[in-house]
Amino acid sequence: MNTILSETPGVETWFTLGGTSILEGSQSSNSATVFVRMNPWDERKTPELQQSAIVNDLMTRFGAIKEANILVITPPAIQGLGVSGGFEMQIEDRGGVGGSELQAAVDRVLVRARKQPELTRVNSSFRAGVPQLYADVDRARIMSMQVPIGDVFSTMQAALGSAYVNDFNKFGRTFRVTLQADSDFRDSADDVRRLKVRNVRGEMVSLGSLMTIEDSFGPQIIRRFNLYPTAVISGSTAPGNSSGQALQLMEQIAKEEFPDSIGFDWSGVSLQERRSKGEEVYLFGLAVLLVYLILAFLYESWILPMAVILVVPLGLLGTVAAVWITGMDNNIYVQIGIILIIALASKNAILIVEFARELHVSG
Repeated sequence: MNTILSETPGVETWFTLGGTSILEGSQSSNSATVFVRMNPWDERKTPELQQSAIVNDLMTRFGAIKEANILVITPPAIQGLGVSGGFEMQIEDRGGVGGSELQAAVDRVLVRARKQPELTRVNSSFRAGVPQLYADVDRARIMSMQVPIGDVFSTMQAALGSAYVNDFNKFGRTFRVTLQADSDFRDSADDVRRLKVRNVRGEMVSLGSLMTIEDSFGPQIIRRFNLYPTAVISGSTAPGNSSGQALQLMEQIAKEEFPDSIGFDWSGVSLQERRSKGEEVYLFGLAVLLVYLILAFLYESWILPMAVILVVPLGLLGTVAAVWITGMDNNIYVQIGIILIIALASKNAILIVEFARELHVSG
């Protein structure tokens, strides 16, 4: 990956966080997150140096690396809402069916979504078949051996996962003391069985005599959304399609593929977009009503402001024509611009009507 990034035009620098999965918000030994910073805008004026072109090029070249599943994602449009651009769908296990059924539901959605021309880069980091070790603790055996059960878990935590001890000051700096077994002594299930814990009589008892350790499979990280175990599906819209079309298409696929025990919700920017769906008409109407009420107060008349308001349809017609001629899409910026057009067109009409009103009053 470092070699590919160093050979990619438009990439200025990057840094890697090993063991960190930004999509899952977790620490795992087989994950990494790479933050890439591009060159400044004034150095990337050609089409092949635009963000979309660089992302597509990296996706193609990273796809040749068979040792890893590498996703190239852009930051969210609004910082703090989600971790990636595009949409985020939360697939929820609402019936407690388990990781395997949740994985099957995610796979069905991915297969159909990747065939849709309106969608692109649809992926999920959820994996229900990650090799694991399952430790079945024999609580009756622990009680007969007079071992505090809390010490069993704390021993495993300290040796395998690490445990914070304290801080100490030396050389003008503060150092943290963290306890953990060396990597050579926590590589296999036998290493876990060889760990020892002290019973109430002061005798050392091996964990292998207190539990059964078996090979197992399951999700590496279990995330929750609205209290349900969840898997995240992220993706983007293909050029020429709106985010609203993508959300509607994903909802249609989910409703057709999911049983009653599996549901879905939106998160991040997608959640905000879904919540604000259909509010544009009310905002436009409120903008016109606000202008009318202010003019009615200004002119002390309910009829005269109508002469000003009549310019609003003409301004909206010009906006629609400009968007259609330039080939732009109807996004949030266009909708905010329409509200500003209502204000600016009304302002110009106020000057004309005010001038005519003064002439009329003066005879």
